[in-house]
Amino acid sequence: MGDTVCVTILDDHQSIVDGYRYRLSQVPEIELVATLAFGDDLEPALNKQPVDVLILDVHVPVSQNNPNPYPILHTIPRLLQLYPDLEIVVISMFGDRSLIRAVVEAGASGYILKNDSLVIQDLGKTILSLADGDICFSEKAWKMFLGKKDEPFTTRQ
Repeated sequence: MGDTVCVTILDDHQSIVDGYRYRLSQVPEIELVATLAFGDDLEPALNKQPVDVLILDVHVPVSQNNPNPYPILHTIPRLLQLYPDLEIVVISMFGDRSLIRAVVEAGASGYILKNDSLVIQDLGKTILSLADGDICFSEKAWKMFLGKKDEPFTTRQ
C-alpha cells in the first residue's frame, strides 16, 4: 500500500454514495477519485485514473439509457486482468449466499452488507485493510458465505 489509497465507487444511489464519501473523508490516507452511477462509466474511469480499491454495488444500471443491471460477475474478472493490483469489494443490500460466493469466486476481495452498520461506520479502516491485502466481509455476509455462525469475518490473504 502506498501513501494514499485511491478509491472509486460504483453505486447508483446518491445517498449511499454521500455516506461512503463522508466515511472515507474521515481517513486522510484515502482519496476518493471517482463516484459513478452507471456501469458503462466504470472502465473509462479506471483507464483515466487507476485506483487501489473499487467499491461495487451489485445492482447498478448499465447506462442512463439502459436500466438493465451491469454484469459485475463478468466484469470483476476482466477488471482484475486489466488491473492486477486492484482490490474489489462489493457492498450490497443483497445477502444471498450464492451471490456472495459468486462474487468472491469472480475475484472480489470482500462482501459487505449495507445494513451491517458497524462495518459501514468504519468503512475507511476496511478500505485500508483491503488495500493492504486483507479479505474483508461484514459479519453477516461472512456467516452467509460460510453457513457458520462463529467464524471471524476479516482474514489475511
